[in-house]
Amino acid sequence: MGVMKSRVPPDTVTCSSLLHGYCENDKAGEVTKILHEMIKSCCFPNTYTCDILLHSLWDKGGKLSSAIRVLKDMDEKGCGKNLVTYNSLIRGLGRKGQIYEMYGLMDEMKERGVSPNVDTYNNLISCLCDNDRAEDINLLDEKVGEFVPA
Repeated sequence: MGVMKSRVPPDTVTCSSLLHGYCENDKAGEVTKILHEMIKSCCFPNTYTCDILLHSLWDKGGKLSSAIRVLKDMDEKGCGKNLVTYNSLIRGLGRKGQIYEMYGLMDEMKERGVSPNVDTYNNLISCLCDNDRAEDINLLDEKVGEFVPA
């Protein structure tokens, strides 16, 4: 917390780095303090900051309700979802067996102009296989085709 009180105020990148370290070491109390201090000192979280929190809450911790709260805050504060955000969400949904929600995210990605990458497809295929849904790979193939220009 000493960084937050130094003479040179930290920027979003510095605070995001601190959050990443605390998230990686399961220091939820420190994460909360940093977030409050960021907002109090007008250093607002960006998409990268939110991705760090999502990865920690959803992908590593499986804390769905907390992750949903972060997503709502992101939308309210104008932090758009990026490819990293979507990949974290897809991975988390797959781990919970929420296959159709994963497809819904693919639709949202298309609507928002976010193109999937190799990690996205690997996540989707792994999640389908982990949930004994390998037969749905054909449906995934259709979804992938929607992103490929004709």
